[in-house]
Amino acid sequence: MTKAHHHDWIYRPAIRQDIDPICRLIDAYSRIILGTPRDPRRDVILTWEQPRFEPERDTRVAVLPDGEVIGYAEVEDTLPTHVRVGSWLRVRPDYHGQGIAQELLAWIENRAQAAVPLAPDHARVALSHGVPAEDEAMQALFSENGFRVIRNFLRMAIELDHEVPEPRWPDGIQVRTFNLEADLEETVHAYRDAFQDHWGHVHVSFEEDLAEWDH
Repeated sequence: MTKAHHHDWIYRPAIRQDIDPICRLIDAYSRIILGTPRDPRRDVILTWEQPRFEPERDTRVAVLPDGEVIGYAEVEDTLPTHVRVGSWLRVRPDYHGQGIAQELLAWIENRAQAAVPLAPDHARVALSHGVPAEDEAMQALFSENGFRVIRNFLRMAIELDHEVPEPRWPDGIQVRTFNLEADLEETVHAYRDAFQDHWGHVHVSFEEDLAEWDH
């Protein structure tokens, strides 16, 4: 495998020792661009350990000589149908405008192309990416590279500055703590029923959904 050299950083697949630097990068991005701190360690590990995700194949980092990560990208091509490919990209704010995001986006598109021959014949393969509304530079980059906005998602919040009344449940409804062993299969059935007509839904077998939820 060759490593692309630009300035004083290199691009390569991420390895386990990069998790802490990746988390620092994501937190720095969140603080500067979104205005809130973030501890993404659990999410990063869950992504890396999900079925059919391989960090060697599905991630890239831009790394300084001291090991600090200044850019990170991942591609999630984990559906067995390979028709919907997700991607994610972050660059440390103090390294914006130096071509790192462009380089990582080019890698994302190249990696996503590998899904096309694996998809069913004549299927449409879509590469998607979510960009925060606050990150205008990233929005511009994706637009310049042929991406277009097809959905907006809103995050709603409330300040709980007063006593919240006890909920009143309908007769026959009980609310209790989730039990993984006892409730997992019924939960997956309920989720599949609720989201079968959701935008972007891709049908997979119950067994495959169950394995992902169990993870």
